[in-house]
This record gives sequence, structure tokens and C-alpha cells, in this order.
Amino acid sequence: MYSGKVARFAAALLNDSMQGEDIAHDVILRLWRGARNWKGRGTIMGWLRTAAYRASIDKIRTDRRFLSDPDGDVTNLIEECSPSPEDLAHGTEISLEIEAVLSRLPYRQRAALILSYQDGLSGLEIAEVLGVSIEAVESLLARGRRTCRSQLAKTYHEISGSLPSRVA
Repeated sequence: MYSGKVARFAAALLNDSMQGEDIAHDVILRLWRGARNWKGRGTIMGWLRTAAYRASIDKIRTDRRFLSDPDGDVTNLIEECSPSPEDLAHGTEISLEIEAVLSRLPYRQRAALILSYQDGLSGLEIAEVLGVSIEAVESLLARGRRTCRSQLAKTYHEISGSLPSRVA
């Protein structure tokens, strides 16, 4: 039930699905072993996300190869969407470009965007997972959106033939 969400979150941070699954396995095992000491503050999913975030960041810091993805092998971050017929024609190109842009974001911005858009967490929940203030979450989301918007403008223009109304 929880492992898929935790694995996808960690995989998106690390740009590696196998490492994401390893992180998910490790944090769920830690929860299982420490269940006797569970204090009941917050939700189990919140604890798992926070533990996965911290473990992923530790992995990023110890293994710098996860900071970039030179071969373009990124984890599929878009699981469910309802594309228009035009998007279906260009779906692969769009998905790959979005994944590439997300993979190049700083890990905190990437984590905030994934938690917001993929997992549907509120700003307060994201702040709890990342261990930052709500103002910091708002800033991370704004910077991440701005970067994605500007980097995706060229692809949007190529596909639609026009520039989006808001690029910066």
C-alpha cells in the first residue's frame, strides 16, 4: 500500500527506480522494526515520506552521480494524465522533456513539486516532510515552477506553434 508511493517519491529524487525501491524497502523495514515505539504523531505515510526524503538526500550527498542524468535515463514521473489528442501525438516527447527538466531541478525543488503534484500534499504537509517552513515550501514551489515553465517553453512552442502566455 505505502511502498509504491514511497518508492516513486525516492526514485524521482534519485533519478533511479532501483534505488527508489531500495530506499522504500529500507524505510518500511525501519518502521516495521520500530513499530513498538511508534508515538502516533502525524501519519504513517508522512513519516515514511520524511524518512524516504532524508534517506534519498543522504544517498545524493554520498553518491554524487545522482545529481545529474547525462544519459537521459530518468524515472517516469507522470503516471496518470488525460492528454488531449494533440498531446497524444507528441506524448512521448512531452513526457521525456518534462522528466528531463524535473531531473535537473535542485533536489528540494524537485521534492516539493513531486509531493505537491504527484502526491497531492498541502504546503503544510510538504513542509513537514522536507523539514522546512511553509514559506520555504512556497518559495521552492515557485522557483521550481518558474524553472520548469521557462525550460519547457521551447518544447511548447515547437509543438503548438506559439509561446505560452506566461514564460517567466
